[in-house]
Amino acid sequence: MKPTFYSVRCMIRVALVASGILVTTGIGSLDAEALPITGLWNTGVDDLGNPVAAGGLETHYGAELPGDANPDYRIRTVLLPSSYVRNPSDAAWIGPSLTASEGALVDDPVGSYVYRLTFDLSGYATGTAAIWGLWASDNHSSIRLNGVDTGWAVGFEQFGRLTAFSLFDGMLGLNGVPLRFEEALNTLEFHVINGSGWGNPSALLVSGLGGSAEAVPDQGSILLLLIGAFICLVPVSRALRS
Repeated sequence: MKPTFYSVRCMIRVALVASGILVTTGIGSLDAEALPITGLWNTGVDDLGNPVAAGGLETHYGAELPGDANPDYRIRTVLLPSSYVRNPSDAAWIGPSLTASEGALVDDPVGSYVYRLTFDLSGYATGTAAIWGLWASDNHSSIRLNGVDTGWAVGFEQFGRLTAFSLFDGMLGLNGVPLRFEEALNTLEFHVINGSGWGNPSALLVSGLGGSAEAVPDQGSILLLLIGAFICLVPVSRALRS
């Protein structure tokens, strides 16, 4: 039996509903909008992203210091040795300091320093996430994402210039281990090794840090579209069987 006008009209509706599902979920879309990732802070800035004066406390990056470090150390913006790259307009060098006026021209303990930034990807499609930026350190350092070594590393005297890096979900890190962004909290870590020497500060500079990811589709809208498609398919199926 030929499909009735009603069944043809319903089939058209089904096609439109299916198209709506594809658009809403981003399936088959080549130009889904990427949104900026929030919570990605440069070093040494306030909550508006403006660099703070030398001696100001670092409020976005946590830090783990060598075991023999003075427990009174705080992470602050530091005065710059002449060998350091100058502070850019969007960031400032940070490092361990006992006082606001101490600066970086001191001997910091030899060993490993971990500077950690936490950001939240709730509401983002993590498979589309990417972050990028520039960094310099005293001394050599490497970058980790959620505990995985990304393979990005710089040498002993990289404090004289900024180096660009970029990370995206699924890229291969050190030893071929894939990087993965998490659906909620993520950690970006800069592991800085302070070598031995005279006038031996340890410090980190992160500038131009940013990222983007697509939004997770609204599940409620998808459910309504599927229900609408099912309701329309029922009379179509009956019409085709009659």
